This record gives sequence, C-alpha cells and structure tokens, in this order.
Amino acid sequence: MTSTVRIAAGQGFWGDWLEAPVRQVRGGPIDYLMMDYLAEVTMSIMQKQKSRDPSAGYARDFVPLMERILPDVVERVIVLPTMAHERFLGLLATSDVVLDTPHFNGYNSSLEAFAVGTPIVTRPGPLQRMRHTAGMYAAMGMTELCASSDQEYVRLALEVAHDSERRAAYSRTIREREAALFEDLRVVRGYEAFFERVRGGYAMRRVADPERFVVLDASHPPDEVWAQIEGAIQERSLW
Repeated sequence: MTSTVRIAAGQGFWGDWLEAPVRQVRGGPIDYLMMDYLAEVTMSIMQKQKSRDPSAGYARDFVPLMERILPDVVERVIVLPTMAHERFLGLLATSDVVLDTPHFNGYNSSLEAFAVGTPIVTRPGPLQRMRHTAGMYAAMGMTELCASSDQEYVRLALEVAHDSERRAAYSRTIREREAALFEDLRVVRGYEAFFERVRGGYAMRRVADPERFVVLDASHPPDEVWAQIEGAIQERSLW
C-alpha cells in the first residue's frame, strides 16, 4: 500500500466535460477516479428523459467512456461501490489531496473534504458552478490551491501529493479556519431579513379542494400566525 493516495474527481454531474476523466487518467498519476452519476442534477436529467421515453433514463456515455479509459488503467482500476456516508468521510480523511472537477465544482463533497481537513486543488472558471470550492477557500482566506491555469492545476496536484509537510500545513490551516464555512451565521441572518421583509403581506395555502384556501395574515407576530394555522386545522380539518 502506498503512503500517498490520489483521488481525482472526473465529473460533477452527468453531462460534465467528458474529456476530464480521460485527461486525469492519462495526464497524471492517480489512484482513484470518482464519477458522480448520483448527483441531484444527474437524477433530474435522467428522470426527465425517462418521462419522455421509458427506455431512457440512464447514463448512456458510461460504457463508451470506460472503453476509452480502461485500456490505460486496467492493471490498477478499483471500482468502489456506493458506500455509507461515514465510510466516504473516512476515505476523504485518509486521502492526501482531492482534485476538484473543473467544469462543475464539488459543493457538498468539497465541504465534506474540508470538514475532515483534506486539501482540495481547484481550477476556478468564469461561471458560478466553477467557483464553489474557490469561494470556500476565499471564506477561509486561502488561495494557494486555486489554480489559474490547467498547467498550474496539474502542478499543484502533484506538489501537494508528494509534499507531506505542505499537506499537513494546509490541513492545519483548514481545520483552524473551517468555522468560516460551518459556523457563519450571515446566511441565516440573510434568510431572516428576507422573511421579515415579506411577512407584512399575506400567505395563502391551497388545500385539497382547489376552491378553498386558508388566508393567513402574516403581518401579525409569528405566534399569532401559528395560532391562525392551528385554528384553521381544528375548525376545518384541512390536514
């Protein structure tokens, strides 16, 4: 067993850049290649296709992709089954570095890697979906692992994978600053401000009978609004 484990993220969702996993396999030494065929975006795309054609609804490019990749890695391929969340976190925790998918960054997966202190090499792009991980690094005040080019992306990945002291330093910094990701209440306060702005209006809830609905006066304090809801439930047996 090697002392360095390199995990490459080949895609963020089905339909992501198809050349990414091929380039990762052929362009750098990696131990694991992750392909996300269970992402929320993937599931919604497949469901829409299946609703139009019952014979569709699956990843049609998986087999052609494997036909391109397997000849290069047949001697070192290990296909990991779907695993429990705790085991997945353990895999991330034992990894030296995670390679972010360039064209659709990780989000939950990036947060999970940071939660266990594992550094991520990311390649930010011009679109929001290409800047998730870079935004997390910005919140922690770290930019060293945000590559500005494909060449730098490869260089950083190799350097971090081979330099244990550098990895340890990044991991310590992430653990020291992770509160910026997991304990920042600004988002919560933002939602609170939004609901405060709209609470002066009226909220309507339509029930089983489309001709009947409950009108709630949201201009009253929250306790009174909930009292209205409970009263409507008891009076009309709506729910």
